[in-house]
Amino acid sequence: MSVQTRRTATHRSAGAVVALLLSLSAAALPCHAQGPDLERAKSVAAEFLGTTVGETVWLSVRPRDGVPNWYNALVVHVPDPPTSATAGGGGIRLYIDPRGYYVCRTQWSQRFPTEGLTEAEALSLGETRAIAEAFVAGHFPGWSERMRLKSEWAGSTSRKPVIFAHEFWWEEWLDGVRTGSYVRCGVSPRPPGTIYSYAAYIAPKWSPDVVKVTREEAEQTALKLLEERGAEKPWVLKADLFLSKPFMEQPHWFVGLDYANRDGGFLEQLLIDAVTGEELKP
Repeated sequence: MSVQTRRTATHRSAGAVVALLLSLSAAALPCHAQGPDLERAKSVAAEFLGTTVGETVWLSVRPRDGVPNWYNALVVHVPDPPTSATAGGGGIRLYIDPRGYYVCRTQWSQRFPTEGLTEAEALSLGETRAIAEAFVAGHFPGWSERMRLKSEWAGSTSRKPVIFAHEFWWEEWLDGVRTGSYVRCGVSPRPPGTIYSYAAYIAPKWSPDVVKVTREEAEQTALKLLEERGAEKPWVLKADLFLSKPFMEQPHWFVGLDYANRDGGFLEQLLIDAVTGEELKP
């Protein structure tokens, strides 16, 4: 085969690849052009709120402006209660994940506790935990027996010995590893205990078997990277393994570090790929 023949064959092959890519892109355009399914977002919001699409008063249903991240991309605004056409105030805002179409965050603006209670007046953490767990078990699509209580918090002020908020955080574990899925819930300790906040994330289904990098290897990589950037005598504060997070949906080590010449700035937090051992950027 002559040089010119080989060049012609190469050009034809390249042209075929380009044509294939263009056809695939053209096929994908109609789907992208359709944008988010706002009617589906309404159905998801209504089910979460325990109403129907027909009886709910929809103040607005729209993509969230100016946010390139998929998380919190669809915003649904309804009054509180959602079926009232005369309710005032900020109402309820629900943020819908447009990939899985589930409620990933909710705010009841008129329910947030503004006045504290004494310990004798407030519900106990155990009582509000039971309220929160019953709510998330019925509203979080990713709830399972693998969810563990990560933390519980009773908010108070330094000026007065009063309690104004209880918050709870569950995260999913699989074979000793965090999958990344979590759900948080805030409950007012004022009887009878009202839900005022909710946040959730359903992680992609990664298997712990894909993890190849050990904690020690991740820590050593992070220490070396920090030293190369001018840190003196760095040390590891923590190293947590996640199969996913909203900002990094692949298995990674989340390594927190400090160093001798930090001089008051922010603590360093590096992400190390749990499969390749390379640094990841969110």
